[in-house]
Amino acid sequence: FDEASLPKISKSLIPLPQEQINGILKCVDAVEKVKGKPGNALDMVVFAEANNIKLGDVYMVCAILFSLMREELLYSDSVMENWTTKPQEGYHRYSYYFQKHYGDKYCLDEFQRATPKTAKSVNFESLYSLLKSKDMDKYKEESWMFDGEFRFLD
Repeated sequence: FDEASLPKISKSLIPLPQEQINGILKCVDAVEKVKGKPGNALDMVVFAEANNIKLGDVYMVCAILFSLMREELLYSDSVMENWTTKPQEGYHRYSYYFQKHYGDKYCLDEFQRATPKTAKSVNFESLYSLLKSKDMDKYKEESWMFDGEFRFLD
């Protein structure tokens, strides 16, 4: 699928002041310029401290990076370790990774949780009951749960 055609599907879970957003974006660009490649959260904390930029500790920076990723303001590598503001090979936006992992079967609800769109979900109580049961007919009825497809509990 074409990443450029993917719509923005998520939003930040943390309301951030624009000053903090601008600060982290500036650090992302500056670290990349210094290193010659995208940097990680610790790189940004070290850069910010060395340049008297107030970002917070590495945990706060990680929270901000993931929040900005959801807002489609950043690109990351596949393990979301290194970050950039510029599209480049091997770096993608949140929508790309969501689409790649879940396809059209899932969407995000109003609380930003992945929920079934067309995919079946598994009811926890039904699954628990089935796993405790010795009734083979019940297992055959519910065998679709074990077809190898990824599913969320409802």
